[in-house]
Amino acid sequence: MGGQNIISMVILILVALSVVAIVWNVVGDLIGGTSGGVDIEVFKTKVEILEVKMLINGGAEVVVKNFGELDSLSFLFHNSDGEIKVVSRNDSLPDEFETKSYIFSASETGVIDKVSIVPFIDDKGGLEVFVDNSDIKGEIGGIVDTIPSYNNLVSWWRFEEDGSDSVGNNDGQLFVDASFVDGVLGKAIKTEFAKNAISIPDDDSLDLADELTISFWIYPESGHQGYAYLPLNKWGDTNDANYVFYYFGNHGGQLPQNDRLFVVLANRNNSWSSISGSKILDVGKWSHIVLAYHKDVGGQLYIDGVPHGSRTRGGLLSVNGNPINMGYIDGKMDEIMIYNRELTDEEISSLYFIQSNFV
Repeated sequence: MGGQNIISMVILILVALSVVAIVWNVVGDLIGGTSGGVDIEVFKTKVEILEVKMLINGGAEVVVKNFGELDSLSFLFHNSDGEIKVVSRNDSLPDEFETKSYIFSASETGVIDKVSIVPFIDDKGGLEVFVDNSDIKGEIGGIVDTIPSYNNLVSWWRFEEDGSDSVGNNDGQLFVDASFVDGVLGKAIKTEFAKNAISIPDDDSLDLADELTISFWIYPESGHQGYAYLPLNKWGDTNDANYVFYYFGNHGGQLPQNDRLFVVLANRNNSWSSISGSKILDVGKWSHIVLAYHKDVGGQLYIDGVPHGSRTRGGLLSVNGNPINMGYIDGKMDEIMIYNRELTDEEISSLYFIQSNFV
């Protein structure tokens, strides 16, 4: 019996050694650098996406935690059409077990459907880590000082119970009939009797002749029973209009249909041009409006992130000493932003997409 036990033990040891040899052969193929193998260095690093926030001025904040070695990170921003924008970060990388936040502009991200990252050691890429749209959060506050595309934002009136400028010094003067109601992001401004709600005193930072972008949300509560409302304007008359937005009513004017938006711009030679489109704004619904202008290519009107109407001619715009008047409409306005440059189509669509998530 003792001899049989010894023989059985030897057989078991031999079987075990055979299994170890088989396993080693498999692992050896994986790490041995063969043409079908996987380099062991790929597995020396691990990263996680802790949070992705879409920012209300466009772009995103991505919070990443690193658990190993890291030489660079590639951030992949996917849109709903399957297109991908890749942004690499090779400096300011998180150390092992460190968490870092990365800020990306709207021009870097485009319109985001999902986000992924790939860590690299030398030139070897690790596993791609995904976060899809359902886990991407909206950031109501935005991050004011660290976003590249944000540097050209001159003023932003958010109407959170006052007329203050969130990024500049162009605070507004409220009219007596102005009130604050629920808006796109927090509160919005309105007047009870379709009058101007707020006036912004003239300032050199608001006299924009070469290029500009104006973005705002508008919510008509009824169609105008008359010529036109002027929801946003900086003008004395047509020939010196830096810009003036018309919301046409049911008679008169140059548009045959009601409830259309129309923009007039004046050049320094005392001639004016206009932009309009066929889209009728929905009563009882928020619409996102953008005017983007550059002296070399003219101006374009955008509604809900999409260009409308023909591009107007270029040239230096007229500037004047008049205030900016806002809110002259039977309805609400919110998130009025003025940039001193022309935003791109991509930045405008991203701005609409991100802010519309709060509507």
